[in-house]
Amino acid sequence: SPPPPSPPPPSPPPPSPPPAPPPRILVSIEEEAGVNGSATINGTATIIVTGRFYAVQFTGDVVEEGDRVAWVSLEYAAEHKGKECDEAFNTSAFSITNSFGNSVDGTWDGTIQDHGGLVEKREEPPGSENFVLLSDLVLINPGPDTREPLEIPLADHAPAGTYQLCRLPFSPSSETERRRKLQSDQQGIFYQDVVAVVHHVPPSPPPKPPPPSPPPPSA
Repeated sequence: SPPPPSPPPPSPPPPSPPPAPPPRILVSIEEEAGVNGSATINGTATIIVTGRFYAVQFTGDVVEEGDRVAWVSLEYAAEHKGKECDEAFNTSAFSITNSFGNSVDGTWDGTIQDHGGLVEKREEPPGSENFVLLSDLVLINPGPDTREPLEIPLADHAPAGTYQLCRLPFSPSSETERRRKLQSDQQGIFYQDVVAVVHHVPPSPPPKPPPPSPPPPSA
């Protein structure tokens, strides 16, 4: 009798799902109509996880396509009072290349941190004619976590784990020169109230209390 028919070949595995988009931070900055044109920040303080990649979405009428942004720590800002953003766009000091797809900020330099970089306009979803402004962010907290950061003043934050925003506005006439000078000390605008607080998962333990004082010497 003829041999039984061969079993059908196994079905191919289902296609791999597309990579999940990074979690998103929303930052809204509005310009007030006033003498000083000060910025009003909505949803200012954001808690993120150390070493995790995020996409930052900017709304409001301040941040524009082609701007560059950089996040600097409270510790750095305190050491550079009045000059918080003078070196923030020096890419040898504040790396920006750990990008989602590495499409606009250059080849990855091997540094985990991504302090920001170019603000891009992207259509979401494609074909919708709805455009958003996005940049990248990966920050590291080398120190302790700030407990209840939304409830306490910035002066009480752990300075290495809380970051503030610098923005370098886009200028079409000088963009070619700016691209040539990305390693230089381009100055930017400091937004001390736009804050990202970096936590560990699980949270870092609170600092240990000081040891008890020794008893006084006996008479």
